[in-house]
Amino acid sequence: MSIMFQYDQTAAVTAGESSYINQSGAYTGKITAAKWTRGQHTQSQALELSFESADGQKANYISIYHTKADGSPNQYGIAHINAIMGLLNLQNLTTAPQGSDHICPELVGKSIGLILQKVLTTKTDGSDSYKFELVLAFSTRSRLTLKEHLEGGPAERVDKILATLKDKDERKQQSGAGHQVPPPPSRQSAQTVQPREDIDDDIPF
Repeated sequence: MSIMFQYDQTAAVTAGESSYINQSGAYTGKITAAKWTRGQHTQSQALELSFESADGQKANYISIYHTKADGSPNQYGIAHINAIMGLLNLQNLTTAPQGSDHICPELVGKSIGLILQKVLTTKTDGSDSYKFELVLAFSTRSRLTLKEHLEGGPAERVDKILATLKDKDERKQQSGAGHQVPPPPSRQSAQTVQPREDIDDDIPF
């Protein structure tokens, strides 16, 4: 007789729980994928992140638009990207081909804290869905934002944002139909990520 399974209580208590982030909030973890994307019918460009929290929950398709649909710079997105670079002590971000994608190798595997806002949306077939937008990045080690670190201030900004953070509703109104938010979209495919214990090692402060 051979043992097929050995009881693992840690694994047992996660049964039935979602492997995807499904609520607005502040999460610490690592960037599991980063690529540069372009709009299909516009001049918009974005840095698209996939993220895994310290407890194993994932969020994919977090798009930070640095170029607007008309081709002009999007200062809001540019500021977010620079904040991430500052937190990770990176001077440059590059692009490298990987299959049909153009990835940003400098960000992959890096530890970061992200405040994510859940945005309720409507699919083309009229059903409800949601996505996540980046509100602010912060240090996983100190919980400081880049501005707080540079100004030598206490770590207060994250908690202040969380105190008023709410979901954003961008769903198209449909008469006679109630709205219910479904599980994460199927396009949020799971990714194989190696466990990492030194989650704060990349953060300089």
